[in-house]
Amino acid sequence: MKHIKSIIIAVTIIITILIIALVLLLTNKKEDVNEANNVSINTVTNTNVTQNTNKNNNNTTVQQNTTNNNNREIIKEEEETEDNSLESKIKPQEYFIVTSCAQDYIYALNKKVFTIEENQRNCLYNILSTNYKKDNGITKSNVLEKFTLLEENMKFIPLEIQRLSTDNLRNYKVSGIYESLAGDNINSTKVYFIVNLSLKDQTYSVEPISEEKYKDSENRPSPAKIEKNLYNKYVNDSPSTEKIATEFFQKYIYLTIANPQYTYERMPENNRNKQFGSLDDYKNYVKENLNKIKNLKLVLYKANLLQNGNMQYEVRDEDETRYIFEAKDMLNYSIQIEK
Repeated sequence: MKHIKSIIIAVTIIITILIIALVLLLTNKKEDVNEANNVSINTVTNTNVTQNTNKNNNNTTVQQNTTNNNNREIIKEEEETEDNSLESKIKPQEYFIVTSCAQDYIYALNKKVFTIEENQRNCLYNILSTNYKKDNGITKSNVLEKFTLLEENMKFIPLEIQRLSTDNLRNYKVSGIYESLAGDNINSTKVYFIVNLSLKDQTYSVEPISEEKYKDSENRPSPAKIEKNLYNKYVNDSPSTEKIATEFFQKYIYLTIANPQYTYERMPENNRNKQFGSLDDYKNYVKENLNKIKNLKLVLYKANLLQNGNMQYEVRDEDETRYIFEAKDMLNYSIQIEK
């Protein structure tokens, strides 16, 4: 009897040990899975990032193509207590709003976007600021005659955005290029704007300005009053990490093709000398690989917050070339390329 009791106790102890070991094994496995899910490396299933966005013929909203990713990390909106002074950096959300307004203006100039001329007149007229229309004698009937219209889809790439005011009715000076990568001929043009925003109504207006007025530091117009209409609504969304990484990669492509010096000067000296040599060497590289650069595809990206407060976005293309963007903000960044 005592012998049987000893056997039962021994078996019970063994079973208990096995159960504890199994629980610990399952717990560690779950932690490993959770840790793997938190790695900030993301694959992208989109096609060519240089595809142009089309505006529909109703001309009410511009929808940009974005890649599908159920696990997109959303950038949190800035706290109201953060610095919103004129000198503070342009936030990602602010950058995309202002850029989309400038892009809307470029689309409004494109004859091929509109199947009906009257729709184009309405669209262009209603996104121009009241002051600009008044100062230039623009009416709905003559608005198309006041501008040089475009014959193809153009992508707007901002080079600089200056915040001129910080109230709910605010404005920005914007410089950039609009460019088409369609066909064999590369067509890019430098442009300058004032973009007015009403944060309350989420509406905007645009004023084209000359390079001279843009560079005049004394030219700081007050925000223009905005009349709400069917055409001048902007979307106020927090951009995902994927959208930001894609934007940096897309800017690299367009700016490199428009003027290689734009991207060459953003590379650290040791990196550009190692990868490309002199600026002339880089220009020759771009010329010889123009079609390849036009068709670069983003296949993977990751983002990290650096100790210096900058964000680092690493993007890889189909050839496993790494493009590392270290950004203070969307307009102040460096590019490092590792082939």
